[in-house]
Amino acid sequence: MRHRWNKSDSLVGLDIGSTSVKLLELSKHDGRHRVEAFGVEPLPPNAVVDRNISDLDSVGEAIRQLVARTAPRARRAATALPDSAAITRIVEMDASLSDEAMQSRITAEAGRHIPFPLEEVAMDFEVQNLSERNPEQVEVLLAVCRRDEVERREGAMRLGGLRPHVVEMEAQAIQRAAVHAGPTTGGAGRPASLSVLDIGAGVTRLHAFDGARQPQVQEQHFGGNRLTAELRRRYAMSDAEAFAALRRRELPPDAEEAVLQGFRVALVAEAARAMRLFHASTDRPVGNVLLAGGAAALPGLADLLGDALAAPTGVADPCAGMTLAPRVDGQALAACAPALLTACGLALRAFDR
Repeated sequence: MRHRWNKSDSLVGLDIGSTSVKLLELSKHDGRHRVEAFGVEPLPPNAVVDRNISDLDSVGEAIRQLVARTAPRARRAATALPDSAAITRIVEMDASLSDEAMQSRITAEAGRHIPFPLEEVAMDFEVQNLSERNPEQVEVLLAVCRRDEVERREGAMRLGGLRPHVVEMEAQAIQRAAVHAGPTTGGAGRPASLSVLDIGAGVTRLHAFDGARQPQVQEQHFGGNRLTAELRRRYAMSDAEAFAALRRRELPPDAEEAVLQGFRVALVAEAARAMRLFHASTDRPVGNVLLAGGAAALPGLADLLGDALAAPTGVADPCAGMTLAPRVDGQALAACAPALLTACGLALRAFDR
């Protein structure tokens, strides 16, 4: 019997970054995920500043253009807040509490941790694991952020023709997708020793996932902007042209020696130093490393970083093993895959049960 696709089963994963918006839509057929639509749309300069939406109309218009071009079949959408926008805490509570009682306790607990009135915040919690100290207690993750941070993302999605369904923390989406993509680093999908280095435009974020412990996030101020700036300077490209040339791997013939080689060496040096310092300070092993972001797929980058860290290192391909809808260009998807990790984690949330 032919499987009938139900759009209510899926979410559009929408990653609103500093320089672009990424979209991925998944469905599930016979136990396998399938890519229904994907795309990347550049944002105008300063539309998003320090991960905050500063020009709502421009971001909404970019989403609208991306939705029109990719034509996702669903309209329910999930997006993520940067981890720096929220306060998170682990609190321990009696495992026998009802959801209502836990909600009441969480609200009271939140008042102890946030520096602004409760009416100005959005708040959520999730039961994690049994307490290691007391098996009658559970660890509960509390996340609190300013309500306007959520509302601006919801507003941008609505302007773009999508229906907001979920706004979650970026680390949660990345962990969900990284566990799915984990075998590419030889980690068999185990989050206990997995680090994700997400190379953004101006900031690179290190996410360290360590089993039952909460993800740790550290930001370093280096990223792909250095590469696009050098391409602009050397080849008189605009921002959009440099962005497109990198994504499509259509760079001038001499770019490897003139631009890419130096960028790779500098990026590896900074990334390796940052990762060693972070893991030494947190007493966590480096373990498996997954590279994400627009610059992650640069040829040779994963090998260089793996050698520098003496750790298994691979490039994120969150859609590996998925089937593709007939209209999806597999070659274009492969070129974009490392930049789609967060969007994939958001879309995968539809299948959490």
